Amino acid sequence: MTDAEKDLALYVPDELRMRAYIDQMGACTTLTELRDRVIAPMVRAEGIPTDRIARKDFYDRLAPFLTRLGKIPHNTWWNSMTKLEELLNRQQKIAAQRAKAGAIKTTVEIPVPQPGEGCCYGMEIIVTAAKDQSGLYEMTARLTGIRRYPV
Repeated sequence: MTDAEKDLALYVPDELRMRAYIDQMGACTTLTELRDRVIAPMVRAEGIPTDRIARKDFYDRLAPFLTRLGKIPHNTWWNSMTKLEELLNRQQKIAAQRAKAGAIKTTVEIPVPQPGEGCCYGMEIIVTAAKDQSGLYEMTARLTGIRRYPV
């Protein structure tokens, strides 16, 4: 692992995912492409605090891998990442509000097999996805059945 990769590991500890992000960063030719295709998914997946993405430290850790993009002026970086930060924060608030409003908690009790008895369970869940007015996908899951099968 190179020194630049070790620096990036602060934000992306999993080496396989980090290498995938590095490959994607190297392929980006515009800041918008980098922001939308690499940084936004990386922030979501790795749990990077959104207030860090506009900082110079974050840029300095990514800069060695921006081979096709080149050096980005700090003002340009800050403006783009601030917009992304606002978007991500807005999406997080919407998701939290939806979770509070429509959270349904379901508990399924499955009996423990008796000693010597073998069985397995099959669960049928229907998942539906729909796009809302803000362009986000809303997913709902419905448990339709549980079956016990002897082994």
